[in-house]
Amino acid sequence: MIASVVARPTAGPSSPADEYIPLRLNDRERQILSVLEGALSVSEYTDRVDSVMAWRGARTGRAVEELQEMLAYMTGLAVAASLKVSHEPCLEANADVFREAFEVGRRFKGMNPDKMRASYGKLIYMLQDATAPDVIRELGFDPLSRVQTVHAELALLSCLDLLEEPELPLAASPAHSAEAADAKAAATARLLARFADGDAERAVRLERCLLSLADHACLVEASSSRGLAEVWPRSSR
Repeated sequence: MIASVVARPTAGPSSPADEYIPLRLNDRERQILSVLEGALSVSEYTDRVDSVMAWRGARTGRAVEELQEMLAYMTGLAVAASLKVSHEPCLEANADVFREAFEVGRRFKGMNPDKMRASYGKLIYMLQDATAPDVIRELGFDPLSRVQTVHAELALLSCLDLLEEPELPLAASPAHSAEAADAKAAATARLLARFADGDAERAVRLERCLLSLADHACLVEASSSRGLAEVWPRSSR
């Protein structure tokens, strides 16, 4: 099946699933992920907020206190990691950093289901509480943002047509041999030459999209007996 996809890719209408494939983390986002995971590892949010005693008392007030503590942990770890953050005492001053960190954590988990097994549930409980109107009012900002996807990045680059390219399945499929790797690299180079217009920064962003699609293909292939036919259903039409 893999060989047939590589040998005879064909174009077709983009799949609805294309809109939800997460964008691979860049180097800065991996630093932010480390900050988030470090803060989650020391936070006792679920123990203190979702306990029986918390439900008997003022749960919203307890949730705000624990969220503020979590954000303070993240600020300290971000400073230690030399990330650019505001040193103002108001947590709202770093709202964009916190929002990005929570988005990165959610995106990373979507790409790596076997990661963050102990901490992801805690993160989701936090964000569920943090989006309550009373909590948002106390924090001073909404911590949620949309997860970055390949589709959204290509839209920003005005390159959604890339999803219809006949060579896309080849450039974004797992390579299981040296020959397949060479064919994949050549297809990637041709797509970048066609869509980057000689702009180096644009080429980097487009290559990140292709790598993200390949990551998704590898994930589906590893977890599905149907393999690449599920990732690129249009390639087998």
